[in-house]
Amino acid sequence: KRTFGITAAHVIDEYVATKALRPIRAQISNVVVDDLLERVIDRSKDLDLATIDLGDGLLEALGPSVSPLTLWPPTPPQEGRGIMLGGFPGCERREPATLEGDFGLCWAIGIARRVTHDQITWIAPPDEFLIATDTPMPRHFDFGGASGGPLIAPFESKSGFFTHRLAGIVSEAQP
Repeated sequence: KRTFGITAAHVIDEYVATKALRPIRAQISNVVVDDLLERVIDRSKDLDLATIDLGDGLLEALGPSVSPLTLWPPTPPQEGRGIMLGGFPGCERREPATLEGDFGLCWAIGIARRVTHDQITWIAPPDEFLIATDTPMPRHFDFGGASGGPLIAPFESKSGFFTHRLAGIVSEAQP
């Protein structure tokens, strides 16, 4: 009965480490979250997942286009089937002014290679993926920094109805 967000636990750990060294802003979409650490419900280093309380008006502040998922837990994708992942790669971030960020959202489509109870892997040769821009993703693009982003998978019902659902959370990316 609680509304929460999910990210990679190491994202929260990096926030804590950076905050100890210099001022840093936590932001979800376009909403500044000054009390991020108080909102952390739990973290699992083993699964590299963290849950964040979106109550007390935060969900509403994100706007009407953001709505909670009603299907939980996520349904893992099938090996050999399509997946879509998204995030904000570190190489695309810009800091135009102190405590301001400009993030480059990147979506990629590929094939789930290996799916276990705690890991979904994807290795995509350049000829097997697309991105949602007119510019092709460079070979060996560094997707690092996309941690906490969604992994979406298509599912088909017995009657042939297709849906897309959350299938996992990005926790590690390699060039």
